[in-house]
Amino acid sequence: IELTAHRAGAFAGPENTIAALRRAIEERADWAEIDVQQAKDGTVVVLHDSDLVRIGGPRKAVADATLEEIQAIDVGAALGRGAPGERVPTFEAFLAAAGDRIRLNVELKPPTPAAVEPLVQAVLGWMRKAGAVGRCRVCSQS
Repeated sequence: IELTAHRAGAFAGPENTIAALRRAIEERADWAEIDVQQAKDGTVVVLHDSDLVRIGGPRKAVADATLEEIQAIDVGAALGRGAPGERVPTFEAFLAAAGDRIRLNVELKPPTPAAVEPLVQAVLGWMRKAGAVGRCRVCSQS
């Protein structure tokens, strides 16, 4: 049996955040399932929804928002779970926080067919740079 922390452990911290990931690691989950997509500048962020509304931001698509706009949102305040001040992490930061302590199931969330290839290449690039290819699964419903 392998345990997977959905959205990095959304019951233990704000979903898809470093705080939730830390808790999943503490609770000895084998995997953290996360969602990734690209911001307007191409930065890969760990975020489920296609817009920023539910996490406390404006009615704006992730693909149309800059990393600065996305990280200005206090996800901890919007989603609760005891982590005020928590921000949407970049995939790079998430990989670093995961290290070799937990494996990642990375779900790609491209907003359009044209966004698939750039997202795949960016995600694979960060996984290679972090030496995490053997510790990650990549999936998508796209």
